[in-house]
Amino acid sequence: MPAVHIDHHVTHITQQDMHYCWACAFAMMKGKRSWSEALDLARRVPTASRNAENGSLLRPELAARSLYLHARGASLVSPTGIAASLERGPVSIFGSYRLADRMFKHVMVLSLMQGETDSPSTLQIGVDDPWATGARWIGTWTDFCGPGKTLLRPAWVVSR
Repeated sequence: MPAVHIDHHVTHITQQDMHYCWACAFAMMKGKRSWSEALDLARRVPTASRNAENGSLLRPELAARSLYLHARGASLVSPTGIAASLERGPVSIFGSYRLADRMFKHVMVLSLMQGETDSPSTLQIGVDDPWATGARWIGTWTDFCGPGKTLLRPAWVVSR
């Protein structure tokens, strides 16, 4: 694949509840700008897609479909595959993440990709983490994805 230069502006939304990273990610993908808008989206997804006790997302594919987004299971993600999805807008990657020496299920939003997709060590990506406050993290694909990195095991990719 030739060089990609994709940069979608995303307003960062910080989750204010530990179980609603998914709502913030979907809200960022849909161009929303606030925690209250993320909660409005969360109320629109089928109750069968989330845990009734704490709101955590159990079925990303069902929630995505209800918001007119596309979800696909992903045991692996590749720069080329993500670039193709990014052409349509920001992409959410659900999976097992390592943050602060802890591993947990989470979702982050990719909104930037610049460089050669066949050169992951120099391919720049931009990631918004709903758990973090502030701006988008920019680094290389290999700094983000793989054993011992931030994204350990992808489970679902959600795109427009």
